[in-house]
Amino acid sequence: MKVVAADMVVKRSPKLLEEKEIATIAAFGFVKAVVGDYMHENRPPFYSAEERHLFRRTLSIPRGVQIWLASMDGQHGVFKSMGGEAPLNTPGRIKLNVFTYGLGYLVIQIVGVRWMKKSRNKYSSAPLLLESPEWNTTSIPIWPDCRTLVSWPPPSHLPHKSIDGFVKRWIE
Repeated sequence: MKVVAADMVVKRSPKLLEEKEIATIAAFGFVKAVVGDYMHENRPPFYSAEERHLFRRTLSIPRGVQIWLASMDGQHGVFKSMGGEAPLNTPGRIKLNVFTYGLGYLVIQIVGVRWMKKSRNKYSSAPLLLESPEWNTTSIPIWPDCRTLVSWPPPSHLPHKSIDGFVKRWIE
C-alpha cells in the first residue's frame, strides 16, 4: 500500500491507478473495514468469520462490497465505522456496513451491502449502491469493477466540515 499510495497520502499527487494498484487499495481498505466492524461492542460483526478467514487466506473481498476513493482538502485522519438498515416496511430490505478511512489527503470508503433476509443472500447478489449526484465530483467508485484505469484525485476535494456528511451518506 505504501508503494501505491504514499504520494497520494502525503502530497495529493495525481495518479492513474491500474487494476493491480486498485486491488491493493481495495484490500488495504477492506482489512481496515473489518477491524472497524469488529470493534463494535453493541452489535454482531457484519462480516462473517468465514468471509474474514477467506480474505485473510486469499485477499478475496466478499460479494456486496463497494469501494470509493475521495480526497480531503487538507491532511486529516478519519476512522469511522457505522451500520444501518432499511426501515421495516421497505421491500427488499438491506443492511449496510459503512467504513470510512482517511489518511493524509486520501479517503477510502468501504460499504458492505446485504439483504436482510439471509436466504436471499445465497441466491442473489446484493444491490449496487448509486451515489447521489452531489458526490459525483468528490468520490470515485473503484470496486467491485476494477478493470478500468482510475484517475485520482477527483475534481473536488472534501472539505473537513463535509467529512461527516460523506461518512453518513449511505445511512441517512
